[in-house]
Amino acid sequence: MVSSILGILCLFKILLGGKILGKFDILEHDLVPDFRILNREEYQKLRKALGIRKEDLPWIKNNDPVCIRMKEAQKGAHCPKCDSKLVESVEEREFKGVTTQKKVMKCEKCDYYEPVLGPGQILEITRRSQVAGHAVAFRYVVPG
Repeated sequence: MVSSILGILCLFKILLGGKILGKFDILEHDLVPDFRILNREEYQKLRKALGIRKEDLPWIKNNDPVCIRMKEAQKGAHCPKCDSKLVESVEEREFKGVTTQKKVMKCEKCDYYEPVLGPGQILEITRRSQVAGHAVAFRYVVPG
């Protein structure tokens, strides 16, 4: 009886990321494919090539474990051009008389920026494939 209770407690610690197993980075796991956020220009090329809208792509929720981990990773990211810190800021755009605001991660020194992962973004997922070498899929991030 006591050993089964201890076994159950150990299992809960493992499942909850406790001291027994420790926490691990979901993006570094072998079975998790590579994820990347598409920028505006890449999305436009994809849209023209496939002839679809964002909403026509398969969806992924904003609270998916991979999306949550990607947002955490963006907060401590560095610029790939000059290796300075990326800070979160708001970019304003005007389209047909309507001004919209979008969160972006901007470099403190150079002009590099990347979008913050959130609803409305497109993720590119690259999986390793024995047949094709690699397979590319796209997901539309929705609130979740």
